[in-house]
Amino acid sequence: MRRSLVLTFFASLTLVVAVVAQVVITSTIVGTVSDPQGAVIPDARVTLRNVDTGVEWNAKTSGSGDYQFPNLIAGHYRVEISKEGFSKTLSTPVALENGTTQRINLTLKLGQSEQVVEVTGAASLVKTDDANVSEVIENNFVRNLPIEGRNFLNYAQIVPMFNSGTSDNGRISWGLASATSTGAKQLNVGGTEYGVGYYIDGLNNNDNWVEGPVTNVNMDAVQEVKAEVVNYSAEYGRDVGQISLTTKSGTNNLHGTVYDFLQNSGMNANDPYSIIYGIPRTPYHQNQYGFTVGGPVYNPKIFNGRNKLFFFASAEWLRNRSHGTMRAYVPTALERTGDFSEWLTRFPVNPTDCIPDRTNPNWIAPANCRYVIYNPATYDPDPLKLIRQPFPNNVISNPDPIALAYLSHFPNPNFTSPVATDFNNWSGPTTDGIDNDNYSARADYNISKRDSVYFRFSHDYGTKLHEGGLIPELALGNGPVHTTNMYQVHWVHAFGSTFNNEFNFSWTRARNASNQAGQINKFMQTTWLPDLFPEHIHGRGGIHSL
Repeated sequence: MRRSLVLTFFASLTLVVAVVAQVVITSTIVGTVSDPQGAVIPDARVTLRNVDTGVEWNAKTSGSGDYQFPNLIAGHYRVEISKEGFSKTLSTPVALENGTTQRINLTLKLGQSEQVVEVTGAASLVKTDDANVSEVIENNFVRNLPIEGRNFLNYAQIVPMFNSGTSDNGRISWGLASATSTGAKQLNVGGTEYGVGYYIDGLNNNDNWVEGPVTNVNMDAVQEVKAEVVNYSAEYGRDVGQISLTTKSGTNNLHGTVYDFLQNSGMNANDPYSIIYGIPRTPYHQNQYGFTVGGPVYNPKIFNGRNKLFFFASAEWLRNRSHGTMRAYVPTALERTGDFSEWLTRFPVNPTDCIPDRTNPNWIAPANCRYVIYNPATYDPDPLKLIRQPFPNNVISNPDPIALAYLSHFPNPNFTSPVATDFNNWSGPTTDGIDNDNYSARADYNISKRDSVYFRFSHDYGTKLHEGGLIPELALGNGPVHTTNMYQVHWVHAFGSTFNNEFNFSWTRARNASNQAGQINKFMQTTWLPDLFPEHIHGRGGIHSL
């Protein structure tokens, strides 16, 4: 089964009603400036500086001593206040969360303007300008906290009211991005797994059919993870709670990472089932490797992007392989000819004792009658009889050639179980795994004091793998498969100190398939199976019509 879906085209202005599933991602810094006696100070010069990129904004306090800087992206900011007759005051850098309002109140001391006073702890620990209950996992925590599979969904579990759900991952098999990330979870918030919203830079990352994320994200490209559960903005709409990511932008310093996270079976304990059967530890290998790089756009003698134009790029590959053993019962050499007498040798019973005695209401079939094969052509529909005759000695005298041809394609027995009650007589290797490729690129351009814009592109491809089995060419275990491309343009324009516009445009194309096309083609090119069913027999048993 295949689903192909163009998710959304949307663009909105802050002057009109917000489009469903688009979330305001910019933040605001506000504050009040006062003197040591608590009197407000109007007309003070306020400079806000992004300490990561060096970009600055200027404003003046109002008649009530208030200032405001809206439409800011998440990052670290510092506020500087100056006023004639007062010492210049600087706040310590404050981490600004995505989609929040942060208050920084400052007090000016009397003195010369050349004097500088640095104020620590200027940001209030209690959010008085934003009533939502949320938790932000900042970049240092994201970078340093060990998380299984480096999956952003697992960060939400340290937030109150979020947990990993009931462990029912059935919906993941429909093609969610979670299927191709190790340690994937279906998040639960407030007691439900069907009300969690997923967002990247304010954009919808939800599969609205089975509900869950449609794309994976490289955790080294994440600035912060934010989970909200109570009193969040109405812009989120349907969700009981949401987890949103803010991606990194470049800064004035060139920086990057190269990494490879390795797991293998060398440190895994063997499970009790394998110990009983004498099976060694299951071979397992996983590599999660990639790189990130970001900084100013710089070309000697042509362009210097410091404080103005920045880039950030990332790439990550996941290769997960586990090797196992499959056991099954396959027909023996005699059974391939229709001779099942060995079952009566192993489980002795007289087939005639298995014919129901309708005259005896207390008649009970012997236990081993389950291993007796009956001739369907001898069925008597008489209500007083309703009986069938067993094949003599469990040997089918007239086996169907099609059935015998089908059985001939099974492998021969190669295994004898040490457990007496285990009928399996075949053992073969299997390989399961995950392939996932993730790429992203972002460019931020501060055009002027009034205009800033960024462009972001991300690509995610993932598939689950299953190889081996009784008849490998008939296995359709490779899948689901998903491919997602996401484009975003975000532009903020300031018409004045109190009038701003935020424009957000995105295009997301997600394609899900239940199986890999190559594996389906391999199945279709297997000629022996459809050849078992002539055209005049039920359209080849439904196989010809695939």
